[in-house]
Amino acid sequence: MRASSGLPLALTVGDPAGIGPDVVLAGLAAGLAAPVLVIGDRTLLEQRAKQLGLEFSLAEYEEKSGSCSSLLQVDLSNPVQAGKAEVANAGHVLQQLDLAHQLASSGRAAGIVTGPVNKALIEPACPGFRGHTGHFARLCGRARAVMAFVGPRIRGALVTEHIRLRDVADAISQEAVLETLTIAAAGIDNLLGGKSAWKVCGLNPHAGEDGLLGDEDRDCIAPAVRQANERGIDAIGPVSADSAFVDDARCVLAMYHDQLLPAVKRDGFLQTVNVTFGLSYPRTSVGHGTAYELAGSGRADCSSLCAAVALLAGR
Repeated sequence: MRASSGLPLALTVGDPAGIGPDVVLAGLAAGLAAPVLVIGDRTLLEQRAKQLGLEFSLAEYEEKSGSCSSLLQVDLSNPVQAGKAEVANAGHVLQQLDLAHQLASSGRAAGIVTGPVNKALIEPACPGFRGHTGHFARLCGRARAVMAFVGPRIRGALVTEHIRLRDVADAISQEAVLETLTIAAAGIDNLLGGKSAWKVCGLNPHAGEDGLLGDEDRDCIAPAVRQANERGIDAIGPVSADSAFVDDARCVLAMYHDQLLPAVKRDGFLQTVNVTFGLSYPRTSVGHGTAYELAGSGRADCSSLCAAVALLAGR
């Protein structure tokens, strides 16, 4: 999972109107743990750097650039004002992602680090877009990739990602839980070293109370945990989600987005890294969104971006 040495990480700026440009510029100024190939628009970055009082002087990308940071130009579709979302730039954001995929999958980049995007603005230009994880999985030809998070103490992964809450129960199956746990456990083991131990959350309150409060826990999640144990994965569950985070001795597999994310972000919002497991290359991302209200203000914190780069660099 960790990126190989000698190649830069492909770093997408993300939504040009959000804080993606701000944190990329601030991260470069602070000193990132690995060389990066920034994928974005030079004029935008120069303008935002001037607005923030920062320097920006990356050379244009060449394949022989080696271990030096550089810029791969992707022209904006429409002029950008910091903090003002612009649907016309959805294609610009998608081009960043597709170029990052091409670079990583062809061995010209050691991995991908992504800046924040606005899913609602991208979906009209890319029907079905629900986030980086699914998009990169499709590009890699993978049926399933796993969205995971690494914080200071809590590590966790999701069986379902960006779907409506009313659709979660229908998406929980024994196969989905087992496949997600298998990919996540292997990914965490490879990324952090050693063998991980997992708590698998129930879907319903009190993990279903043996069917009284729902049968998904008993009929889908419990058999998946038993199968995972047979594969050599150290996992217990289903456990009630209200007690899953009482201690941090184990990683947590959650059934849906907001079962995991509040605890992870409370653990360390600006130190949390979003990680994708199951792709053909390593990929991390910031653990926050576009924060339009902070764009261009100088108040955006680059800690999550720096942590995302450092995690791939093995620092």
